[in-house]
Amino acid sequence: MKILIIDLDNMGDVVMASFLPRALKELYPDSYTGVLVKEYSQDILRNNPFINELIIFNPPWLGDLLDKRFSWQQTKALIRKLKLAKFDLAIVVNSDWRKALLAKLAGIPVRVGANKKKAFLFLTKPVSYHNDPGRHTVQDNLDLLKALGYRKNEVNLEVFVDDSTQHWAAEIFTKNNLAKGESLVGIHPGAGHQARIWSSENYIKLINELEQDRKVKVMVVGSHGDQVIREIKDKINKYKVIFFWDISILQMAALFQRCACVIAQDSGPMHLATAVGARTIAIFGPSNPEKFGPYGKGHQVVRKEMTCSPCGSDPECDRLDCIKNVSVSDIVAKVRGVL
Repeated sequence: MKILIIDLDNMGDVVMASFLPRALKELYPDSYTGVLVKEYSQDILRNNPFINELIIFNPPWLGDLLDKRFSWQQTKALIRKLKLAKFDLAIVVNSDWRKALLAKLAGIPVRVGANKKKAFLFLTKPVSYHNDPGRHTVQDNLDLLKALGYRKNEVNLEVFVDDSTQHWAAEIFTKNNLAKGESLVGIHPGAGHQARIWSSENYIKLINELEQDRKVKVMVVGSHGDQVIREIKDKINKYKVIFFWDISILQMAALFQRCACVIAQDSGPMHLATAVGARTIAIFGPSNPEKFGPYGKGHQVVRKEMTCSPCGSDPECDRLDCIKNVSVSDIVAKVRGVL
């Protein structure tokens, strides 16, 4: 059997479906598994031993119709390629009608996906979508497998880091006199939406508080595009804090693996940290930790109960007290409980 997983989402969503290749191999031991994935997210799956083929595709419907880069030619070429590959089964992750239609146009006879966003129009096996705010997205993804007869109720998220990247991380640690895991706190202060971000002032206070313990080392990871990390770097003692800018997803994963704990908001890197086994302290504001929080054991969520939250990932809210009221002492207490 040839199986195609259609997972055209960003980092966090792809990580939350990262158990699918292994589980499908357990369900169909002699199967061939391909994954259709965005270029941005491909590293999450690149070294997965349960994947036979990665097919890179940047959905043109995410672009601007007036943008000259928008072209359906790539989509047509992809459909031809998928037809020639003759996949038997498509698993449509985080389904919508466009992903389901893509599977249908590719001639894949069995198409499984959640019954939402009009995907049922093109699925042969629509799976009930509960839209339960108390149910984790990983469990929603697991439902896709259960529709095929998979019986396990618990799965593990996983990202595989290659040897060369592990060697790169080991050299970084040697260069900076860091001991793997011992009192190293990783921080990723950025997020895809401004409403989810704890302030740079809070992070600066947190770092200063953590570094009062001379055994603690702090590593901050982000990109030059993250305003919050630029503000942290401008105001913090850069000789005591190690900054990593614009590194790859796998390099970030290799660094997170070596941390005693990782602090992050509701973001792709937060899910990445959990998938590589780092104990994760997740700061939540308007988004729902029951559905999007760190999955698995040993992780913790810090949030303030508000009558209006969780209200969604991108609220139009002038106050955002839900995340502003998370205090530095709240996070320090969690970190000290780990170290």
